[in-house]
Amino acid sequence: MAYFRKAALSERYYAQALHWFHSAAFRVDALCIQWSRWLQGHPQCVRLRGQRVYVGDGIKVSKEGRRMPGVKQLHQASSHVGKPEWIRGHYFSALGLLLGRGPARFAVPLMLKLHDGIDPDESGAPPTLVEKMATLCVTVMARGSTAILDAYYASAKVLKPFRVQG
Repeated sequence: MAYFRKAALSERYYAQALHWFHSAAFRVDALCIQWSRWLQGHPQCVRLRGQRVYVGDGIKVSKEGRRMPGVKQLHQASSHVGKPEWIRGHYFSALGLLLGRGPARFAVPLMLKLHDGIDPDESGAPPTLVEKMATLCVTVMARGSTAILDAYYASAKVLKPFRVQG
């Protein structure tokens, strides 16, 4: 509804505008891959041994809605007593390219994917969160580059696709 307020559109246009968000004109994954390929040529890419550096992690985002698509019960393993042990929400995987100049470094987002709570593929066992992050990385990252990931992803399920893709 915020878009309608900003564009000064009344609520009667809401139903007609829903098609804006379900367009078949482009695929978000393809757009993110094109964005990452364009950004890989940026002169400020941080390099380690001549190769680009990517950073990735997963995040659990709490949601209050009871009937939102993809919302499920998630466990939070944390020593922080202010965090509840269980939340209802989404699990996202994110991957960014490290850029910077001099001592300043920052990660430019390349792709953010909802990875848990959505229906799995019909073919065989559903992939784990670790396998989904590995697929995201090898799809977006340039061959021979370096990935900096959380220790949660240090497993054969991530390393095997990395080795296959170089």
